[in-house]
Amino acid sequence: MPIKQLNVDSISYGRVFREISFRVAQNETIAIMGRNGSGKSTLARVLAGLRRPSAGEIRLLEDGPQDDGAEQERWRRVALIGQHPRRQTIGATVTEELGFGLLNLGATPVEIREKVREILAELDMRGLAGQSPITLSGGERQRLVVAAFLLMEPAFIILDEALSMLDRRAEEKILALLKRRAARLGQIWLTHDADLAAKADRIFRLEDGLLREISKRQVLADRETEAWRKNGVSRLEPAAASRSETPLIEWLDAEFFAKMKVRQSVYAGDFIGILGASGSGKSTILESVAGLAQPEKGRILHSGRAAKKAEACGFVLQEAGEYVLESSVFREIYYGEKKKRLQSYRENAGELEEVFRRFGLEPSWADRSLEALSGGERQKVALAAALRNEPSLILLDEPLLGLDADSKGEILRIIDGWKRSTVLYAAHDLQEVAARANRLWLVDHGRVIFECPAQRWREHSALFEAAGVRYTP
Repeated sequence: MPIKQLNVDSISYGRVFREISFRVAQNETIAIMGRNGSGKSTLARVLAGLRRPSAGEIRLLEDGPQDDGAEQERWRRVALIGQHPRRQTIGATVTEELGFGLLNLGATPVEIREKVREILAELDMRGLAGQSPITLSGGERQRLVVAAFLLMEPAFIILDEALSMLDRRAEEKILALLKRRAARLGQIWLTHDADLAAKADRIFRLEDGLLREISKRQVLADRETEAWRKNGVSRLEPAAASRSETPLIEWLDAEFFAKMKVRQSVYAGDFIGILGASGSGKSTILESVAGLAQPEKGRILHSGRAAKKAEACGFVLQEAGEYVLESSVFREIYYGEKKKRLQSYRENAGELEEVFRRFGLEPSWADRSLEALSGGERQKVALAAALRNEPSLILLDEPLLGLDADSKGEILRIIDGWKRSTVLYAAHDLQEVAARANRLWLVDHGRVIFECPAQRWREHSALFEAAGVRYTP
């Protein structure tokens, strides 16, 4: 008997949230908004049955008598997709990942092959079928995880910032896929994106531990005053940049993984916005500068000489908050420092507080485990660890993923203060870089297909849009 409604009655979870109640039908979509650390991800885990509420109850109601087994198997009927797909893939290939859940549900090999083939076609991912998930871009992995869960036909699906890594075209494909299943799939979107939230049937805001329903009009009005738009993002006019005339980095017909070829130059003082869809090759360009990807053909020169990686380089990886090396926030930020220096930083409370505050972190978090932080908070810790010393060359791979509006504003203010650094900033959102970059590269299918001065982006807006880049006219 099919599930018809998810009833949430006065649930609380410690100090995170209290007495939350709402209903969502199997043919309905709701959005839940809230700042980093507001408790959205904890609520998602409670709804999915991965954590027990400290009070209240969650019930799956059927079209008939309550099924006593529904609560016990809620984790099978309520799918949870997180912001970071690396944690949710286990298959050796894309095909194996998609078929794994179906296999465990008892589907036959013929049924699995047919369903996997259909969903690969729906998402335009047929060319990736034989690849390992670890070779995919962040956005491609996110599409893979969403598809794998949808194949198991849950009654409800929770997307915890699960579309934040997607470019415009990829997001449209996922939303179309979800819409085609909307009649039999209840959806809960946890998001910072006002435009996405406005597509839901109803919208809630989680704030100070309480959940309240808000109107679409209010969400769209709030969008126009978001902090990150106030901090130079919305004006979309590039700032002046000074640069040397000697190349700092040169790709001389450098080829990677038999599918990418780069022939570009970066000069000291450049701020280059590297734009493109998920899987276009943006991350590979940054990884090659940091020495994490070596060319199979051609060369990369650093200051005119061959070297495996650039010196004095700070690299913020995509999904940076997932690359945790230490046990506490303090030790992560000061990773690599000798014991004596660590003690010095500990004793200098003023300097420690300045570093934490600069990256939007609370000094009281110093001894907290990173697992106790939200995804957005971990992202800010990763930024602080990579950039606290302001290296001369900074590589940013989607650094605003998972951040709320205020946090985006904080990070962008920091970026605006980097006057002596060369910056390569990969994004699928033109808003993040157009006001800061002096040059824009458009990457598609492993090539830099277009380059222009940032102040001329409007002349080529159709080209950026066709490549899946987000932008505001």
